[in-house]
Amino acid sequence: MLNCAIFLFGSLVLIKAADVYVDQGYPFQAGPLKVQQIPVTKIGNGSPLDSIIIHPVTPGTYAIFFFVPGFNGVLRSAYYTEYLTGVAQHGFIVISADLSFGDEKEAKKRDRGFHFGDLYVNQIKWMQKNLAIVLNATSSSGVVGSWDHLGLGSHSAGADSAVYIAVNHPEMPKALSLMGPYATNLRKAVNFSVPILLVQSELSTHHKGIMPPCMNDRFGYKHIWDLWPHPPRVRMQVKGFGHCGLCNKAIWEECYKTQACVTTQNVSSIPSYLTFTEGLTSAFFAAYITGYDANLKYVINQTLFKEPVLDFCADV
Repeated sequence: MLNCAIFLFGSLVLIKAADVYVDQGYPFQAGPLKVQQIPVTKIGNGSPLDSIIIHPVTPGTYAIFFFVPGFNGVLRSAYYTEYLTGVAQHGFIVISADLSFGDEKEAKKRDRGFHFGDLYVNQIKWMQKNLAIVLNATSSSGVVGSWDHLGLGSHSAGADSAVYIAVNHPEMPKALSLMGPYATNLRKAVNFSVPILLVQSELSTHHKGIMPPCMNDRFGYKHIWDLWPHPPRVRMQVKGFGHCGLCNKAIWEECYKTQACVTTQNVSSIPSYLTFTEGLTSAFFAAYITGYDANLKYVINQTLFKEPVLDFCADV
């Protein structure tokens, strides 16, 4: 097992954010907050993209987690609500947006230099102006999102857009949490520092029969790691799970039945994997977005991990 821990705490920069809620509890269990889900639509709300918001119902100011689903957003946010709800319960307003092929077509007409990520940038900017309106319209009075404390996340090829946003708008995210990341458009090293967490599942690069693997390791988490040279950065490969492990149970079951993506044969272990990934995301964001450095140990100390890892490196 590769273990390349590089702990440079002298260079660790954590900004305290006393005005933003912080879950100071153990991250690898259900968070303490009750949450609710709100749909946001092009037709009903006038937003650029259809989205969902999952937010705590307890009044307060919360950091924001903007998530890009797999296949660069073509997979639905609804496929990930269990993971996203788990993160929200730890004290985040979670926003996940969906693309359609029509969105791409119209954008290409307007701009020949179009990238999927531009659509998400537009959605973030729309949310910055309208999130409070949407929340107040649904009796979520007193729930406030802090855009100064924004984290970006993704699954699979959604990383292409998440990375694109960070590279082209480095002022936006305070940290990134990329699950099973796949980024073909990142081709040169970045020259700035934004904290990044890269979590790959072992079986995502495996395949059976004539089906290709659901993850091409050439553009996976180590590819991003190599081109993201500045700390803080953490990478890991979680043992025994597949690419569908981050999805809702019903979606994972389809992967399990069809073996479209190789997945664990231990059905009962999937909730544990979700709890682990939710906890990693919330702990990493707690440290680097809200400044609660006590939670960083759950991301960089393998003895505290809920699941075994085959590869691990922390350069913080």
